[in-house]
Amino acid sequence: MDNESIMMLIERAKLSAEHAYVPYSSYPVGACVLTKDGIIFGGCNIENSSFGASSDAGSVAILKAVSEGHPEIEALALYYNGIDLPYPTGECRQMLQEFSKSATIIVANKYSHESYRMNEIMPFPFVPTEIV
Repeated sequence: MDNESIMMLIERAKLSAEHAYVPYSSYPVGACVLTKDGIIFGGCNIENSSFGASSDAGSVAILKAVSEGHPEIEALALYYNGIDLPYPTGECRQMLQEFSKSATIIVANKYSHESYRMNEIMPFPFVPTEIV
């Protein structure tokens, strides 16, 4: 993925972070998913007082893409406007693995960004081979 595409996805994820609902963690993360057919879906983390009903930004963006009929994910960008790089949660990694085994994952903050391939960030995904 070229640098211009990476920067565009980071900007879209940054815009999505503005919609985060984070009254408990105060850690707003934005996400952006690029599908194989070139469509972009944004997402943000959404917290809930029951915590189990909370959703991370990456998962929200992936669910939006899949629910709109675009299950083939090419890239996921995550953005946090602080010093941390917002790596995908375990749930997000497993969900992304379901819809792309070779996606580019971009993590960015206001200072820098890093890019990974799916197999680097999740080398041993859970893949059921037998259902009992």
